[in-house]
Amino acid sequence: MVISGNLRESPFQTLVGHFQDKTGVLELWNMPDLRDCKLWVKRGHLRCIEIGKDYIADPLKARDILLGIIAAREGAFELTYTDFKTPCDPALHWPLERVITSLSLIEEDITLRTIEMPAPDVSYVICGDEELLDLKNSFFWKRAKSMLQHGATAEQIAKQLGISLKLACYYLARLEWLGVVKPAADLLEIEF
Repeated sequence: MVISGNLRESPFQTLVGHFQDKTGVLELWNMPDLRDCKLWVKRGHLRCIEIGKDYIADPLKARDILLGIIAAREGAFELTYTDFKTPCDPALHWPLERVITSLSLIEEDITLRTIEMPAPDVSYVICGDEELLDLKNSFFWKRAKSMLQHGATAEQIAKQLGISLKLACYYLARLEWLGVVKPAADLLEIEF
């Protein structure tokens, strides 16, 4: 069975409901500012994202791509129910509906908190005790921590991690709100 249409009439969040316990491939194209992609879903769990000839199983990059798709209001899609052998190794094993709900909240938070987002060229450094917080499950923290020890901007982090600037700014804003990082300029002591 094949379902096709456009994201203006059938938003991505609605499409996700078609998978539930089903297996298939969702192809998406003509989305503004996004490359064409395929989502490989097995029994309602996202296994892999394909962009061009590349398979994305990196959790941080996969989140970034899904956030872009959630924000897209235009584009076309074709959903094909079919069995497949997962093309990624290691594969993601994310319950798609739950992940999309979580990322939709992040997208809403980004949209509503635009004024609070850090400037992309401001250098941030670690200033708090991350041990007091449960950051061990944060994909962003694990990958950005070493850069933040010496100071890094959202632009530098986004480039190094291969994610969008918007997502890097969002995670830095969250870490600043938690008291783990601060702008490096705030930590400088001025001598007179």
